[in-house]
Amino acid sequence: LGVLEEKSKALTVRVGQEPAHLDRLVVLQHLFDEAGRTFRDWRDARVWMDRPVAALGGASPRVAIRDARAASVAEVLGTLNAGIPA
Repeated sequence: LGVLEEKSKALTVRVGQEPAHLDRLVVLQHLFDEAGRTFRDWRDARVWMDRPVAALGGASPRVAIRDARAASVAEVLGTLNAGIPA
């Protein structure tokens, strides 16, 4: 199982949410985890959340999350965490 699938199963047991809502929670948890690995300071993460990101079509991560693109934001964070500029 992938990391997201494992987290999804764990949340299902603890929360008992419907799968559609659970999927969104798992993606947001993954995004939070990636932000923690990418930024040493949460203030830097908050600043990044409001800056336009080319990989998100020029949208800020905050706007992308609001537009139901949290998985895309998590991917960008993963790329940054791997040392690849986004």
